[in-house]
Amino acid sequence: MLEDLGDDKYLQTTIDFDNAQRYFFIIDPGCVTWVANMELWLDQTPDREERLAAYETWFLDEYGWNTTHEELLQGCTYRRNYMTWVAKVSADAMLPFDPRRHLLEYLVHLSETGVVPYC
Repeated sequence: MLEDLGDDKYLQTTIDFDNAQRYFFIIDPGCVTWVANMELWLDQTPDREERLAAYETWFLDEYGWNTTHEELLQGCTYRRNYMTWVAKVSADAMLPFDPRRHLLEYLVHLSETGVVPYC
């Protein structure tokens, strides 16, 4: 539901009863962890794995919900798969000679061959 509040402001309400609990408690933390991992990976941080392990330990200790490392990994996997899908759809929508298409196709290749890390 989208409600126009005027002045280019909108109120959006979405209710997904099937994924509501999983979205907030697993996917969101997994996405944040995946983004942190990708930042470290893209910057070629030498101690990326140690930093990520420390972050995950801190997060799981402080999150406040009984979340396991496996659940956090599941959220990271969701984000990686989603980002790969976005890159595929975006590349397919571009003209064949668009140089950005080749970059997106390369990123999809890196993801599908396991070069891009989960977390």
